[in-house]
Amino acid sequence: MEPRKRLVLIRPLAGVLDSVNPVIPIPLLAICRHLDLDAYDVVIVDQRFPHWRHRLERALAGDVLLVGLTCLTGYQIHFGSALARFVRRRRPGVPIVWGGVHPTAEPLQTLRESFVDFVVVGEGEWTFPELVDALAAGIEPTSIPGVGYKTPGGSLRLNPPRPLMDISGLPDLPYHLVDMRAYVADLEDAPFYGVEGARGCVHNCTFCYNLGYNQRQWRPRDPGILADNLARVHRDHGVRNFFIADDSFFVSAKRALTFARNLVDLGLRVSWGTEANVSMMARLDSDALSLLARSGLDFLSMGVESGSRKVLEFVNKPVDLDEVEAFNRRLRRWPIHPKYTFMTGTPVESKADVRKSVDLVRLLLHDNPRALIQAFYMATPYPGTVYLEQCRAFGFEPPESLAGWADFDPFAVARHLPWVRGDKKQLFEFMMYCSMFVDGKVDYHLSDSLAGRLTAMAGKAYRPLARFRFFHLLYRPYPEAAAFKLVNSAQKVLSTVVA
Repeated sequence: MEPRKRLVLIRPLAGVLDSVNPVIPIPLLAICRHLDLDAYDVVIVDQRFPHWRHRLERALAGDVLLVGLTCLTGYQIHFGSALARFVRRRRPGVPIVWGGVHPTAEPLQTLRESFVDFVVVGEGEWTFPELVDALAAGIEPTSIPGVGYKTPGGSLRLNPPRPLMDISGLPDLPYHLVDMRAYVADLEDAPFYGVEGARGCVHNCTFCYNLGYNQRQWRPRDPGILADNLARVHRDHGVRNFFIADDSFFVSAKRALTFARNLVDLGLRVSWGTEANVSMMARLDSDALSLLARSGLDFLSMGVESGSRKVLEFVNKPVDLDEVEAFNRRLRRWPIHPKYTFMTGTPVESKADVRKSVDLVRLLLHDNPRALIQAFYMATPYPGTVYLEQCRAFGFEPPESLAGWADFDPFAVARHLPWVRGDKKQLFEFMMYCSMFVDGKVDYHLSDSLAGRLTAMAGKAYRPLARFRFFHLLYRPYPEAAAFKLVNSAQKVLSTVVA
């Protein structure tokens, strides 16, 4: 039997909060679902863990067919680029493949970099294995849908896209390819983000990548297969608390309730959470909500985005604020934590609009003791979104290189937004940083790792002052921003030195 060719797959660091709760690298495991693992030796390197460099150096010492990196827009570009340059220096003849949301949105711009040889555009479950087989056979991937590449002459080629997959019968992720203990050992009551429920969303919010990436198609996994997936991870790895990756779990109430009945019938003593739309949840009757609670539903992430109807209309967010308030009060009957997502920094947003959001948060937390609020992240014009085109009308110019997108992260993007200046910049950034501490999310979400414990301790100590400042909009000065930026800058410098 011939020795197996090695595939080195890297999950780059993504920013200052990335190591607090390390989430299993779903994109890298997903592209291995249909690989011939008898023919290829897969080594996954996760930069969020200590000793990643040693693991990467050992992996590169073997018979490497390719190195692959997954990448979102933002800081992951910075860390991914540093890693790719490191690989290029160590193994100059090994092809480097980039995939993920950002290379899908900007494939040719990504390919222009000297440390990128191929891009996988869109879902990679079938594209990546076909590319691997082509490279192993020494064949140029001219006929593989969803691949971008450089020809021997150096020109850039982008093959036609691959149609979206039917994922209803999608098998479990190949969890054995990673050390699951590293991802579950410190969870305690924090959720395990390692099970896919569906892909896509039926809505068309302008700020979301889903419009371009999933074409407004919601594609669910079969509820029986999904329940069995949870059961196996619970049995094999002891996970008790799950977050199901699904941008809108309750598009089909029938499917959601069938899944809940399956969990009850299996007798699993687990809790679970997912993402949902408030209007879809509000249509469920009391019997349905009771069934969901019995099945272990503990956490619902629901997008509100703003307390201002003007802002909601600008980003085309289909949410009825009166319905949000009513459902929040109604949900008090069940042991389910609603977590409402908000954002700030849109071009049309005024201080009065921010005040409306603050007032709504105050009401939601008052009316439901279990309610949580996601940090008010800065609205970011990501490539491929309608929101980016909206921002052009307010003077925004998108970057012309991969490196230019590296700080398109909510914590750093303000410098690129012409309308976020002076007092508005202080206000929007204050809302983002201070909102991290106004509720109990640090108690609920963080792992039992050292980073998680330290973050939770700091959050609890600062919470009373943060709430006072947040609800009174006392945003000058805001030392939270300086602290976050200092840690993030140090992390970026360290990664560049190490790699």
